[in-house]
Amino acid sequence: MYKLIFDLGANRGQNLKYYLSNADKVVAVEANPDLVKDINLQFAHEISNGRLIVINKCISEENAPNSIVDFYVNKFDSGLSRFTPPKYHPEDFTVIQIESVSYSQLLRDYGQPEFVKIDLEGYDKILLNNLIENDLLPAYLSTENCGLPILNKLIASGRYNCYNIVSFYNYEDYYVKTTNKTAGPFGKDIKSPWLSEQDILELYSKM
Repeated sequence: MYKLIFDLGANRGQNLKYYLSNADKVVAVEANPDLVKDINLQFAHEISNGRLIVINKCISEENAPNSIVDFYVNKFDSGLSRFTPPKYHPEDFTVIQIESVSYSQLLRDYGQPEFVKIDLEGYDKILLNNLIENDLLPAYLSTENCGLPILNKLIASGRYNCYNIVSFYNYEDYYVKTTNKTAGPFGKDIKSPWLSEQDILELYSKM
């Protein structure tokens, strides 16, 4: 059982039931206010007893915390909403202004998480580079495929000694507490073998 999990980019809270079953407390950050309303309704009990903290803010860079920033809400797929301006089909997005919060501020407010899930459309690499450069990486990290340069930086950081590639499309029969369009399982729930640095690079080269 983990003491603290950060869910950065919580969307509709698809991962929260699973995370709450594995942690004493979960901090969920989601910039889209409509999705935050859904989370607040769905997890009202966990919020009231203090096990879930929901923050309606956008993750920002370290040098610009607590500022008002533009956030681009996709009109058709909430999972495509983003902090960075969309490169394609900008007409599919509505711009809203939202308060931002830095990762360091989350640490100061809630403490050091043991596990962090990052799913920040268009901002994953920026945040990961920040965590690597400022020695802020958690003990366990779940992130989308951000490319070989990020993987090499994570390996070079010396923070991790084993890695895994999780496909969230195929695990639903095994992990009943999660659903499709989630980050998938983590830790002991992952059935595929954990890999060394050399093995993960070899596997990655074949993807």
